[in-house]
Amino acid sequence: MRSLVYGIDGADRRIFDYFEMPFYEELSKTFSFLNVEEDLLNRGWSEIATGRIGKDTGGLYMSPDLDGTHGFSMTYSMAEVPSKTDARFLWDEIGADIKVGIMNVPSLNPVPKVNGFVVGSAGAGISRISRIGPEIAFPESVAKYLDEAGYVPDIRVGPSGITEIQTLFSELKKMETVRIRCFIDLIEKNDIQFGFLIDRATAVVQYLFMSEIKAMMDRDRGLASDFEPTPLIESLLRDFYSFIDKNIQKLFEVLGGNQFILVSDHGQEAMTHHLNPNVLLQKGGYYFPGVMGGGSTFGRLYRYFFSSVPRKYRAWIRNQLSSLAVDRIEKIGVGFDKRRTKAFSHWYMPGIYINDERFYSVVKGPDKEEVVLDICYLINNDPKSQECGISASPYRELYSDSVYSDALPDIKINMPDSIFVTCRSDEFVSKNPGYGPVPDLNKVQSDMHTGSKARNPICLIDPKSASLLKDAHGVFDLTVVNVLVKSFFRNGCDNV
Repeated sequence: MRSLVYGIDGADRRIFDYFEMPFYEELSKTFSFLNVEEDLLNRGWSEIATGRIGKDTGGLYMSPDLDGTHGFSMTYSMAEVPSKTDARFLWDEIGADIKVGIMNVPSLNPVPKVNGFVVGSAGAGISRISRIGPEIAFPESVAKYLDEAGYVPDIRVGPSGITEIQTLFSELKKMETVRIRCFIDLIEKNDIQFGFLIDRATAVVQYLFMSEIKAMMDRDRGLASDFEPTPLIESLLRDFYSFIDKNIQKLFEVLGGNQFILVSDHGQEAMTHHLNPNVLLQKGGYYFPGVMGGGSTFGRLYRYFFSSVPRKYRAWIRNQLSSLAVDRIEKIGVGFDKRRTKAFSHWYMPGIYINDERFYSVVKGPDKEEVVLDICYLINNDPKSQECGISASPYRELYSDSVYSDALPDIKINMPDSIFVTCRSDEFVSKNPGYGPVPDLNKVQSDMHTGSKARNPICLIDPKSASLLKDAHGVFDLTVVNVLVKSFFRNGCDNV
């Protein structure tokens, strides 16, 4: 093995530094941390795989359907990028003679044919994967091997139906144990030279229990804590991060990579507040909720019904529905009066779209710039925005020549990572109602319960990679990993 990129979804340096992770701590003494900052509109794993950000690949966490409606979707297929753009995958660019092993990269479905093996993953709009077929693994022999090994592509709390906290931790650890064992076995059997492995259990844990993690960190640093950490969860968390540390050590020592990069797609922050930009837009006369909007009676009834159904039944109902039906149901409460609304925001999207020719053409070409500036002024001068550190700035115009410019929001909302856009509250900024102790998964309404994405992913690189940073030319989003791997193979392992 000449090079390994080990991706840990949601890994955050502050969290890893807090927990007892002796091997990671030792590694960090000789490795270098890169100060990577992510625009949280973009999918980090896609940036590493393609070397391009979302405006050039479509790799956005949430995108408008652009089908004549105001629908949005999280669906994204990284596999389609090479056919729709001039971007190429990292594993193709390092050389056709380099054997590669790619495992569990979200949105890499259907998987491409490679010189080596590739295993896809859930994510990017895919609710769950219950079997390992040719669309998720290449070659066919790898799919058969993984099935026999008990390989689990992904565990997401909602679709899984898991209701016991101990069971969740146990199943996540089992999933990661099997994945790493299979990855190492396939690497050794196939004489792989470049590996790209992603584990996601960390993000599952942090999305759910970030409030507990923050309470532990605050308490141990002598800071005022919102509540006392739950003893059972604290014990499970400490054991879990010790488990993650052993996985890092196992990969580093067993694979013996000359190039070893430990990276995440984003950091993690406690989600203390929710944001509904449409509330402020409505006050300014730019947004009208209509029958289906978040502020409508129908939207309120839907949210009440959703919160009243126990998790185990929600999971069962969801798993009986098609992906299309689930997508339509989740749009309830985010609609608007299409004939009067000039601008709108959407769940998960830290931005605002002008209702122009991409949607219902309420705002015509010459008027768009004025509307954008007026809305930025509205947000930037709102007392609550100023109190909470929220601001707005024109965004889409910066990338008007990009391939996917139509998918970009016209206005970017800049805010602390502790605030998450839900578009379903009656207030512009509101406290996260689920924030606090997490004693029962049945009371959890969403996988993103008390944690949200943060803009600073962990990026720990070996000394040889650090010597190649000159090739990155000051680029410090996650595309820097793509540059470092290509530079490593271009220079040759022994010449670095």
